[in-house]
Order: sequence, then C-alpha cells, then structure tokens
Amino acid sequence: MLASLLEDNLRDFPTRALAARLARGDVVLLASDRDMAVTLSFRSDEIVVDEGALTGVATLAGAWLDLARLCSGQRSAFASMRSGDLRITPGRGMRAAAGAGLALSVPRSFYDEDQGRGRRRRTLMALAVLGTVLLVGVELGGVAVSHDRGATWEARNGGLFDDVHVVLADGPLLYATTGMGCFVSLDEGWRWSWASDGIDRGYTLGLAWTDDAAVVSAASGPPSLWEAGGPEAAIYRSSSRGREPRWERVFDAFGGAVERNCLQARDALVVAGTTDGELLISRDAGRTFSVGRSDLPAVNAVALAG
Repeated sequence: MLASLLEDNLRDFPTRALAARLARGDVVLLASDRDMAVTLSFRSDEIVVDEGALTGVATLAGAWLDLARLCSGQRSAFASMRSGDLRITPGRGMRAAAGAGLALSVPRSFYDEDQGRGRRRRTLMALAVLGTVLLVGVELGGVAVSHDRGATWEARNGGLFDDVHVVLADGPLLYATTGMGCFVSLDEGWRWSWASDGIDRGYTLGLAWTDDAAVVSAASGPPSLWEAGGPEAAIYRSSSRGREPRWERVFDAFGGAVERNCLQARDALVVAGTTDGELLISRDAGRTFSVGRSDLPAVNAVALAG
C-alpha cells in the first residue's frame, strides 16, 4: 500500500517527484503503539520500502492511525508534527525525512471537494438499520450513528481510519472495511481497533456475515492503481465474529475486484461479483468458492432475494 501510494504520487504530482529525487538517504516510519516499522530508502533512481527499522537514521514515529493518515496522503508530515501526532527523532538522513513527508502527501485539493480539482469526495458508502438505530459509513468521513431514525447524528470514529467502505452491525458489535484494513468496535463505534490480521491486501472493500463467520474482500490498493497490475484481489474468511477476527485467504482465482456492494451472504450462501464480470459463489459459508459466471459486465452491486 505504501509503495503504491508513493508510485501514484510521484506520477501524478511533479513537486512530489522532485522532492523524491532531491532526497537521499533513509527514513524510518514507526508505529509506536504497535511496534511496527518500515524503512524508506531514497536512492538516485528509486525508493525502496523495507519492513523493519534501520538503526541510526531519522525516524517519524506516532500512533498507527496517525501514520496511516500520513501514508494514505490524507495528512502532511508537517501538519502531523505541528499537532504533536507525529514526532521526529534526528539521525542520519534528515533530508530524506523531509523528502518522505512531501512525497507521501498530496495537495489539499485531492481530498477537499472545495479546493480546485475535487478528485476525492465524501461519499455515503454504507447504511445499516437496527430498529430505530441507523449507522452510516462515509468514504473519507468515517461512521455516524443516529438513535432517532436519522433526526440527529453523532460521529463515532475513535481509532477508526475514516476512509470507510462498508459497515455491518450486530447490536453494539460493528465491523467496518476501510482503505487501511478491517476495523472492529464492541461499543457501537465509540472505540475502534484494527482487526486485519491475516489479510495481506491493505485495501478492504466488501464485507458480509454468514451465520457464524465473516467474509471480506480486499485489493492491493485503491482503484486508481488497478490499471497497471490489476487489483490483485482476494476473499478472506474469519470463523469468528468477535473482537479479534483471524482471517485466512480462501479464494483468489479471479481477475477483478469484489467492490464495496458486491459481497453478500445469507446462511451458508455467499455470492460476490467482480469488476471483471465474474460471479463467485460459495455454498459452505465462505470456506470455498467457485466461479459461476465469467461473462457478465462489470458488477456494481449484488443482492440476494427472498
């Protein structure tokens, strides 16, 4: 995901490409609350992304969610450090740290519809209804909850990456897919925790619940990156629907992506449609899948009747 963002930024924004060319050296991005780190190495003709922290070099550290916002281009390194969400530890390659901050960021207009291009807009992606309780998921807006049939709303985004694609609810238990993986809340969205262990694609999309399991679709990155190598999509299953789902990849023998509204389940039946016009079917609650059709137009939504 991080490598894809850098590639996209350097291609689309000349000032970011210039910053990357001028930067030389290494910088570490450290998620201090999860003990996770990656090292970016700026070289003359490439940027190398490696897992782990190289010792003695400049380090940008902060909570995982704040680094996720940096690494998705939603917030600049300068703004994050000014607010105290990220901190820098000096070391070798301070110029690389500055270059990384700019190369990862995008112009404000990329996310703000009121600024110039308006390339990314806030979009209502999901609606869940539980009696008089309504929950919505908004791409680039997070989750909001209403207890009076929509008359008033309250944001519930503590710990959640706010690029939300799908929200499912079972009482106070909420699952959400986002541009940085799957998240779970046990208290109706007041507190969220990252819950993507086992999902090796960072961009989670569709989400469905069977009687006793959860099924999620994921791609290697957002749609803007699919043209070069395709979405590299897969479907994952967790046999539990609790606080810490353990995902396992169950199917990836298809060409398209299973988009946000294209994964549905009822009892043991799970159906998915892909952007390549494939219809994927499971009759054992997502344990195994087969391709039922491969001659459809790109599938935008799936519904199960009855």
